[in-house]
Amino acid sequence: MEGIKKRPGQSGIEINQEVRKYRFEIRLSKTEHSNLMEKAIQSGENSLAQFARNQLLYSGFIAASEYKTERKEQKAVLLELARIGNNLNQIARALNCDIEPSIEMLEELCRIESELTNLPLKINMKRGA
Repeated sequence: MEGIKKRPGQSGIEINQEVRKYRFEIRLSKTEHSNLMEKAIQSGENSLAQFARNQLLYSGFIAASEYKTERKEQKAVLLELARIGNNLNQIARALNCDIEPSIEMLEELCRIESELTNLPLKINMKRGA
């Protein structure tokens, strides 16, 4: 797959996943350039190109910020899953060493089962569904 990015560039998280091969140039006066730079800084974008692209293609900054928020939520869910996996691994290691399961281990297994059961509900609540 030649046209797909391996990772995002300097601008960080973004909607586009394809390699950019085409240029679009526009001439600006000094004042227009200054105004555009000021708006890009105010929007919080990492680059003028990213700001202009979001304005032209993705209905402005709102779409890009929603995408970034969604990505942060996805990372939070993955982090939670990683924590649950670590707890499971510790319990499995203890049980494989012929250690008698303690009440704490069984309680932790019940808590993990409950968290995994409620995880789809948490994801849907974050999305606003």
